[in-house]
Amino acid sequence: MRSLVALSALFASACALAAPVAYTIDPAHTQVQFSWNHLQYSNPEAGFDDVSGTLLWDADDIANSSVNVTIAVDSLHSHVAVLDQKLKSAEFLDAARYPQVKFVSTRVERIDDAAGHLRISGNLTVHGVTRPASLDAHLNRVGTYPMLEVPAAGFSASTVIKRSEFGVAEGIPYVGDDLKVRITAEALEAEGFAKAMRAMAAKAPAGN
Repeated sequence: MRSLVALSALFASACALAAPVAYTIDPAHTQVQFSWNHLQYSNPEAGFDDVSGTLLWDADDIANSSVNVTIAVDSLHSHVAVLDQKLKSAEFLDAARYPQVKFVSTRVERIDDAAGHLRISGNLTVHGVTRPASLDAHLNRVGTYPMLEVPAAGFSASTVIKRSEFGVAEGIPYVGDDLKVRITAEALEAEGFAKAMRAMAAKAPAGN
């Protein structure tokens, strides 16, 4: 009898563990911005309109979590057309030759559980060069997305990278080497996101 009770308790405990959840990053609520110093006078900013990727979140074992993000370089915008063209040209990011920026995590660590503080380490590919990078991240919320009634997760992150380490050294030292990167993102459970996209496509006027 005792063995049966113990086995039942073990089974219940195993069932209580939440399975890892796969999420799709929602590009409509995700922003990747970066800034740099210009001649010590100002700190201009630019960002990307096309950000996609996936997030695997394991609340019971953070080490099983992962992030995979792809950014279309040609979607860069600074709100200054001439600067956009320059940053996407061969002088800087060379969007024609290197159309994507990628980040693939290799490790996710919980730094401060109460504050939702995480460190996400991984490999960052910019301008055809892949180097290690670490994101100082904050888990904003994991819950149910109210409009769609599907699991959702939101996080913010930041890091500083040296563009010269990725072969983008034009203008240094007059244009700063350090790029301060800020990310805010929402992600929806993958099946729920796909369902929402199909519903939106069905409602779209014909020919769009």
